[in-house]
Amino acid sequence: MDTTKSKGMQSAVMGAPSATGKMPTEGMQSAVMGAPSATGKMPAEGMQSAVMGAPSAKMPSRRTAGAEKPVEQQHVLVKPGESLEAAPLVGLGPYTKRGSTANFDVYYDNSLGTTGQNLADAVLANCEWDLFELRGWFGGVAAGRFSVYIDPGSFGASHANCAATELHLAAFGGTDGALENMLNVAEADEVMMANQGAGWNCGASAGEGLSRVLATQRYPSSLDGFASAASWLNSNRPDWVTQTEGTDRNYVSIGCATLFINYLRYQLHFSLVRIVEAGGTTLQQTYQKLTGSSDAFAPFAALVQRHFPAGTPVTLTGTDNIFPLLDPASWGGWESLGGVLESQPRVVAWAPNRLDIFVVGTDSALWHRWWDGSSWGGWESLGGVLESTPEVVS
Repeated sequence: MDTTKSKGMQSAVMGAPSATGKMPTEGMQSAVMGAPSATGKMPAEGMQSAVMGAPSAKMPSRRTAGAEKPVEQQHVLVKPGESLEAAPLVGLGPYTKRGSTANFDVYYDNSLGTTGQNLADAVLANCEWDLFELRGWFGGVAAGRFSVYIDPGSFGASHANCAATELHLAAFGGTDGALENMLNVAEADEVMMANQGAGWNCGASAGEGLSRVLATQRYPSSLDGFASAASWLNSNRPDWVTQTEGTDRNYVSIGCATLFINYLRYQLHFSLVRIVEAGGTTLQQTYQKLTGSSDAFAPFAALVQRHFPAGTPVTLTGTDNIFPLLDPASWGGWESLGGVLESQPRVVAWAPNRLDIFVVGTDSALWHRWWDGSSWGGWESLGGVLESTPEVVS
């Protein structure tokens, strides 16, 4: 996810030898990760490492930006309008390992001091619950072990590639633990996408949109500054549903993706589990798997246009969701649905564009008729001998 995602931001660790003289590969965890403590034991879950405040002999030291070798751009989260080239490089330590959980090792840059400790503690307190929720959305896909590094700066968050489990999070002001956890979810969910293999690509607009939607679901008040929907609403609204842009840094295409995923969820009422499961290389493919229709962009764009006319400036604060959008109600003319009723009808709606009517017929049986969004089905008998009006619940 890109929260100032310096996705594409160059990591100082890549292309520069570590203190042990070894070259870390892209996305490879630092030599210090998982290294035994001085007692030969790994710190227990959530336990603070005895090395706090003192880097181990193998911890790489900080390097200057001038010593960095250009590398492949990472996957990052950045704020709209921010120049990635101006974003600081992710430095490499020295770090202190604050603690571990079942699936996470969390470190902070020593220069952050108490601030780094507090942010690391915030991540340690929530990361397992966040991962549990992510696994539910991704159908139990495995991911990890994660190594989380909290770095100085406001670059956002980054990791070397979609499957890389070494995650770098910016400390920002150093006081917002929820923001730090949102950044962690945004990067971890991209690893889940890679492991799921359903078509979501964290380095493209659709995958980046999903990354942000899932992170916002966990931390709804922390997207402020990273919201992307208004960027698309205030553009000429290109179709990034039928096609996917191969970048995670264009806020127009990302904004279209986040809006469309929220449209699927809040306007069409598909669950996050079903949306994630229906991944494809384009959001149109996801829509077609969910609805059976290939006409994804037109009704979405038309609905948005009716409520947010193009050319009228839109300001959204801290959100990428504008749905559901309800058009003014209009009644059709009276029409006969036929039948001879012996009781008051009972009507229930249990899905979008679905109505079911139940009534007692002249034969005392329960009769049923339904609306599927385009037409009424015929009356059908459900049998039985009823002596009272039926009650129906969905």
